[in-house]
Amino acid sequence: MKASEYNLKIENPKVVDYNFLFNTKLNILNIAFKRFSVDNKFLKFVEDGEYKDFAVFMTLKKLNNYQPWYNWNNEFQEWTQELEDYIISNYKDDYLFFCLDTI
Repeated sequence: MKASEYNLKIENPKVVDYNFLFNTKLNILNIAFKRFSVDNKFLKFVEDGEYKDFAVFMTLKKLNNYQPWYNWNNEFQEWTQELEDYIISNYKDDYLFFCLDTI
């Protein structure tokens, strides 16, 4: 990955801008994810489900503009198996992205 592929301008090196870091990390990981080829090893990792809760949670968080869970749409605030299945099947790319984010 080349530095020209992402915008990394630090305004003040003496102050930590966590929002900037979070967004920059997501942008860089998104570029990497688009180049990532899903293989059997990764699919096995996803199927093992060790990070399923995190990936579902982060997908829901993204769908709710990264707001705290108590500000989410009511339909997303309470976990159910149906909600988890819905997220995994309807937002598969986001779900896989957040599975990869755990590696």
